[in-house]
Amino acid sequence: MDDRVVMLDWDAADAAAYEVHEEEGTPCTALIGPLGEWVLTYEMDAGWRGENRLTELSADGKAVALFVGPTACTFQYAVAGEVVTRLVSYGPASREGARPDALDDLMRDLVWGDDREFASAGLTLAERLTGERFDWDWFTRKRRFVVYDPD
Repeated sequence: MDDRVVMLDWDAADAAAYEVHEEEGTPCTALIGPLGEWVLTYEMDAGWRGENRLTELSADGKAVALFVGPTACTFQYAVAGEVVTRLVSYGPASREGARPDALDDLMRDLVWGDDREFASAGLTLAERLTGERFDWDWFTRKRRFVVYDPD
């Protein structure tokens, strides 16, 4: 892990992530902070590694990962080091995991079409799973901004 950790709000973190990406290639950057009883890691420019480490992150509990990209989208829910359900572009039609249907009751009314719909459905599902609301207010406070090696 890189030793560069500072407290920044969204605007400053967005500028710093761009600068790090331009100067150093593709190191990962993230904002990290509490969201109720959970810890939220919001990966920024050239990040997108959280979903690859979901089993580690959930080893002693639960973790949710949402990735929305230009060519693919994923939503993953893991418990005790095991991916319970993984949805791949475009939603329930492409379920995987130890219990692919485990989240059916929570997502019956969600629309998983294009990447915007996937992002909205994924955030709603995460809110239903965690009981925590993720909104713009989270970004207005200073959070830990981390630059780290993805490997």
